[in-house]
Amino acid sequence: MTLHSSFVRLACLLGPCAWLFLHAAAPPSAVPVDSRNTNAKLIAHFTDTAEKAGLTTPVIFGGENTKEYIIETTGTGVAIFDYDNDGWPDIF
Repeated sequence: MTLHSSFVRLACLLGPCAWLFLHAAAPPSAVPVDSRNTNAKLIAHFTDTAEKAGLTTPVIFGGENTKEYIIETTGTGVAIFDYDNDGWPDIF
């Protein structure tokens, strides 16, 4: 088997797979919007419950007053999932 025939065979196998992958990743078609609801004001209300949940310790990544590296300005991240399987999300 030559290099050219190997390439053609690989293209024939991967081409349809790539097409299916890209087709599945395409955004859905636009859905018509009901014009009656476009003027309604959508307001979200947030309540700070960190202290009530026990999150009282500040997290400082890098220097407290100065930042030397870009990673120090982006924070440390968070993980929220049910670690102890009690039905409530745990924050790490």
